Amino acid sequence: MVYSWTDKHGKQRCGTWSRGVRQAFKWGAAHAYLQKSLGRVLPKWKSTSTENGSVQLTSAIRSKHAEHTLQCLEKLRNNRLGVMESSQNCRRGARQIRLEDGSQPFVTIQTATKELLAFDLSPKFGPFMSRTRQERIARALNFDIQVPHLITEIVRVFPELATPNESWLDLIDARHHNSPENPPARAITSTFTLDFLLRPKESRAVLGSVIRDKNIRHQTRRRLIQVITGTFPTGKWLHKIGKHPTAACELCRKAYIAQHRPVPEFLPIQSMAHIQSAECLGMTDMVTKAHHMCWEELQQDLMKNSQARMKFITIHQEMSFKTLISHEDFIRELKLETELHDPLEEIWNVARDQEMSRELTEEEKTLTQPLSEQHFEDRFWRRRPDGIAINGKDKAVFVLEFTRPDDSRDDFITRTEERKNERYRSFVNALTSWLNCRPTSEEEGAWKVEQINFTTGVRGSIDEVAFSKNLAKLLVPAIKVKAIRERQARRALATLDTVLKFYRALTYGHAPSQSTVLAPGIVG
Repeated sequence: MVYSWTDKHGKQRCGTWSRGVRQAFKWGAAHAYLQKSLGRVLPKWKSTSTENGSVQLTSAIRSKHAEHTLQCLEKLRNNRLGVMESSQNCRRGARQIRLEDGSQPFVTIQTATKELLAFDLSPKFGPFMSRTRQERIARALNFDIQVPHLITEIVRVFPELATPNESWLDLIDARHHNSPENPPARAITSTFTLDFLLRPKESRAVLGSVIRDKNIRHQTRRRLIQVITGTFPTGKWLHKIGKHPTAACELCRKAYIAQHRPVPEFLPIQSMAHIQSAECLGMTDMVTKAHHMCWEELQQDLMKNSQARMKFITIHQEMSFKTLISHEDFIRELKLETELHDPLEEIWNVARDQEMSRELTEEEKTLTQPLSEQHFEDRFWRRRPDGIAINGKDKAVFVLEFTRPDDSRDDFITRTEERKNERYRSFVNALTSWLNCRPTSEEEGAWKVEQINFTTGVRGSIDEVAFSKNLAKLLVPAIKVKAIRERQARRALATLDTVLKFYRALTYGHAPSQSTVLAPGIVG
């Protein structure tokens, strides 16, 4: 028997039973399940994106044509297209199509998109994740499957909507970001796990390769699957399934007792996010070491692959701002040898107002005495970024920050970077102003100081677009970006497993050393 199929790259293949045919069956079954799951999205999307009869665009569909369309008041009609009006206002941004009955209504890009999304989810026309809509129509006609005339007309009139379709994946992001619930109370697909796996451009290929790799110990892969599906036995999960009387963190309680401190009445919930953060008193040291393991290896990768004129000042250890300003490498790269005045005083004079207007920390709020200017100045100079990189030739200073947050929610990057940017904003602005108000060199051009945030989720989530942009700023060749990103994602998964093993040992009464050995097999 000879089998024929279209592979994931769109090429026609044929052959007798083999490993490739078996993989094609598995790939087709996975896409069929995905399409079935996404079929649940359409009614939810209609209910969440329609308000007072006005269809609203998701972030993936916004385009130059949509700007005019948003100005139209689109009222739902009783006809099958939903929004068609002949008034001049509704024609702005709309295009005319020809239906089988000879009518030529105007269709907006929102209406066209809604019809195409319904077409995407119809299994009758085959899988859609790896094909353009034009290719999918051609495939259906090749198999003598009749495609609705409305669909072919929309694709003809709106050629930009015939491009590779990723809008469903972006729709999941858009629905979560726009949800009034924080976090959303229900998944946009069938489960939150599927929502997580379908989030686009977050290095999910690395996650899949680790789970499939038989060379990695099955215990390691099992723990990873438990974390992804939300079934790892933390206190929160055990309490949910009735195996533990409370969801409160036992490690925090033990830490309070060991430190001879009174145990609070309400302890934090022992969730996966909690045990992966420094807020868990029993895991603080281990989580900090996990952070350093990921960042040190990434920084070594950046230094090896960037151009020679990019200098990483803090490659061996972190420095406070006060130590950094007087460091010989910093002085040499910024050409400050001839500086006669005290830079600390000058920089603080620039940063004072912005630093003193920052929101107080929780610890500062508990102080009864009024805070003096000296307190804010000391706080400013004690701050320690994860790294500093300087490109003296192009007059650029980069403050590097690495974060390893919980990535179960799709806005983890936004929330993390807002906090990091606020933390170092006063220093970035003050250093920029100070460098440009003095003659640092004979070359023309102003100095630029910029903060670069590297955010790697504990489950290996890395924003592919943001990561590529960050490495371009650090003069890393584009051809090397993918390999660095994949190594970083694997490193994050390895440190996750190390932290989980330590948690299990600590929870069940062992006395482990806080080993920094990564999970074997994950990091090549």
